[in-house]
Amino acid sequence: MSYSCASCGYISSTLVYTCGKRKFQIQVDKRNIYQKWRLHKNKKQSWVTLSTLSHSSVEVKPTSHEAERKEYSWDRQAWLRGWENQEKEINIEIDLENNEQNGVTGELPVDIRGTLFRVGPARFRVGSDIVRHPWDGDGMVAAITFDQKKIWFRNRFVRTKGYMKESAANRILFRGTFGTQIPGGWLKNVLNIQMKNVANTNVLLWNRRLWALWEGGLPYELDPGNLITLGEKRFDTSIMSNFTAHPKIETDTGRLIGFSSQLGVQSSQLTFYEWDENFTLLSQRKVRIPGFGFYHDFAITPHYYILFQGPIDFTPWKFVLGLCSAAECMSFRKERPAKLFLVPRHSSAPVKELHVKSGFVFHFANAFEEEQEMNIDVVRVPDLFLGGISEAKNKSVVEQIDYESQVPRSCLYRYRVDLSGNGKCIEESLILDRQVEFPIVHPNCIGKRHHIIYVGINAGQRVSPIQGVAKVNLVDGAVDMWIPKPFEFAVEPIFIPKEGFSSKRELSSEDEGYLITLVYDGKRNRSYYAILDAQRVQNGPICTIQLPIAIPHGLHGMWSDELFSKKEAKQSSTYEIFYSKKWNTFQSDFPML
Repeated sequence: MSYSCASCGYISSTLVYTCGKRKFQIQVDKRNIYQKWRLHKNKKQSWVTLSTLSHSSVEVKPTSHEAERKEYSWDRQAWLRGWENQEKEINIEIDLENNEQNGVTGELPVDIRGTLFRVGPARFRVGSDIVRHPWDGDGMVAAITFDQKKIWFRNRFVRTKGYMKESAANRILFRGTFGTQIPGGWLKNVLNIQMKNVANTNVLLWNRRLWALWEGGLPYELDPGNLITLGEKRFDTSIMSNFTAHPKIETDTGRLIGFSSQLGVQSSQLTFYEWDENFTLLSQRKVRIPGFGFYHDFAITPHYYILFQGPIDFTPWKFVLGLCSAAECMSFRKERPAKLFLVPRHSSAPVKELHVKSGFVFHFANAFEEEQEMNIDVVRVPDLFLGGISEAKNKSVVEQIDYESQVPRSCLYRYRVDLSGNGKCIEESLILDRQVEFPIVHPNCIGKRHHIIYVGINAGQRVSPIQGVAKVNLVDGAVDMWIPKPFEFAVEPIFIPKEGFSSKRELSSEDEGYLITLVYDGKRNRSYYAILDAQRVQNGPICTIQLPIAIPHGLHGMWSDELFSKKEAKQSSTYEIFYSKKWNTFQSDFPML
């Protein structure tokens, strides 16, 4: 690991002998910024190598004590069941005063009032056709509203144009981004570059309007009550053709921030947008980013938009000829460095480009500036693995994957960028050798300094699917986690602030609130919501809410303090009626006949 020193730049290569102590700290510059690591207590000796290379990372040789630790197991068959179709759409109310039949265990905190929205793929077979990659599956939104003595749950597919057409045909009609082809071989796919907007990646509630997001197309608007699809729409009169699946809400300014992208083989044009609460466009900046980029997420600070570009080459000719999906045309080049791009928000100043260690980033936790230094926290993998579709015709990628040997380990890292002009960037590991994903911070910390990161975490030292929830304290290095049973799999944790979302008060504690996650139980083929006290994550759920159906492994979601009433929710929409062709049908008992 490289550390920057205020007076002399990079310190020389050094070996630090820890003598088996539980913790140690290193003072890295005159401002007394330090990093602590929690090490496992043992009688053996651990060495930590500090390198002068700006793109290097911590390397800790495992001791025999670490190797002998009990390895938690996960149930592969239970995990696979979480990728099965869920066709049921339900709309139920739970009466909290009826303790015998409501399916609620523990005690729901009285200060939890609002709505959680989540989305993820939920259709992995259309008729007899298999969706080869789960990320190509049609999106299903699940919402749960907590209002005093009642809980209202509902789930519903996003009725995209592609979903409606394939449902009517009862077969796959569109190619998927990550591995799904139209059945019939390359002749059915050649020169067909149109891909279906699956609206399955994230949700956004803004000004009481709900949107299902997929970065390859425009957002789909839904009714936040009954989740009726209202149509594919732009936020304003802009001509954007797609929108990121990871927009940011800046609490201090009350702005919604996102970008659209036009990707090219040699470079990409990105347009960043900032709106107020009424979708009035406040600012817009177009930039040209060199190289091919797969930009799933980004980060913001008061002065910058931040992008991560992995060393990827894209050769689209196989996709155009119908031989494979677009994602299968991407090749990762480990021998090349990755890049960080810092795009100034409030000026036309040039984009800053920084070379860092080779790797790929799907998700940012957060970024913040302090004096002349920027800190960027990410989950990075050493290689890009999107599943690898084999020649097996009747299997999906999840059935073929060998998780431990094929999936790269994803860990938390911090990039520290010197903004004074020398362009130096150093990388630090924030968790030693633990696989994590879906990092979040307290929503009031977005773009500002944070001390805690919440993540989804796997059950052991080996690479395996995300199962539990962890709280990473960046001040003392503590990692508190809850891991459910081997056949249970939690999704991304969502933070619920006790005091709500506010920019007018000082953030006294980043764990004053709750974490809520949706857990798939592969033994019962059912799902439940788990609510944890963010200050006591290791104690497990303080409340669980059982659902009568299973919700497949999801992707992202958001919490809102907004309440929605079942009585006020719409029952149908003009969009759904039109695309389902109901406008051209009639009942035989129509009284005029």
